[in-house]
Amino acid sequence: MKPGLFRLLLATAVVISHVSNLEIGRPAVMIFFILSGYWVARMYDKKYAAAPNTLRIFYLSRALRIWPLYAACLILTVTVFSLSNINIHDIHASSFMLLGIASTGHDPLGVSWSLDIEMQFYLLLPLLLGLFSWADQHASGQMKLQGILFAAFLWGWYLQLEFGIWTVLSYLPAFAAGIFLARSKYLPSIHTAMRSAIAFVAIGLIAAFIPLTQVFLLKDAATPFPEDWFGMLWASTLIPFIAFSVQQKSAQLDRHLGNISYALYLIHWPVLLLTQSFLAAPLGNGWKTAALLFSAITSLLVYRLLDIPLEKLRHRLVEHQQQSHGKKVPA
Repeated sequence: MKPGLFRLLLATAVVISHVSNLEIGRPAVMIFFILSGYWVARMYDKKYAAAPNTLRIFYLSRALRIWPLYAACLILTVTVFSLSNINIHDIHASSFMLLGIASTGHDPLGVSWSLDIEMQFYLLLPLLLGLFSWADQHASGQMKLQGILFAAFLWGWYLQLEFGIWTVLSYLPAFAAGIFLARSKYLPSIHTAMRSAIAFVAIGLIAAFIPLTQVFLLKDAATPFPEDWFGMLWASTLIPFIAFSVQQKSAQLDRHLGNISYALYLIHWPVLLLTQSFLAAPLGNGWKTAALLFSAITSLLVYRLLDIPLEKLRHRLVEHQQQSHGKKVPA
């Protein structure tokens, strides 16, 4: 499967999760984190590692990719909801900051928490890549690296469960898996990739139809531990498929599909709330089908009218920084 289509399917899984009782959105987000670890680490190694004085350009490029469309969707949501006389209980000034939003709980778009974690990952990336390089150069380095990552993972979940402080440390296994794929250049065969996908689907079916395991897939069931733990474990079975997908050549259409996935990811939650408010009474459960259709249409409009112009602006700003820096580093 091409990488752009794969990302769009993951975003669609998040949408379906929000209109159903199936907890398939969390593992989809964990897979997004793996993909982010792969693509960002690969980009950093190729474009920025050899020129450390361009680190600020890396941060600028990443922030401009994530925040402007997020802010635009947030403003659009606030405007439409205000005109529709619908209250947004999660809106707050801190919602526009993005960093820290997962800890505050002010998440009007429903997925902002993951963007907070993503931004934290960007900030931590140079240190993580340094640790990976150190591990490659020392005996027993890989074992020590795994110990460091596991200790950070435990500390992250202690902060999250005890104090409500959400950090990227809680999701390091997913990002680290992506970094490993980028640095190892692991390319499984198509048969290994397909077996990985079959195993992933099989786990979902088992969780859905066997009563003892339904607690991991159904939202209304109490899980014995945080749902993200199961999400990361479930996502890990798909790593060979992910490794195969990201190394497939992507044509222009597939790149568009991948970019649309971000617009769909950002805007679908407000669309679902609006559709439910106006159509739940006359359509019953039919509002969910309408919401899926409206989410698709709205994401296409957001992509065409907002994301594409913002991406062009990002490239111009990054190129300006490159010129003032005296070096050419692709955006």
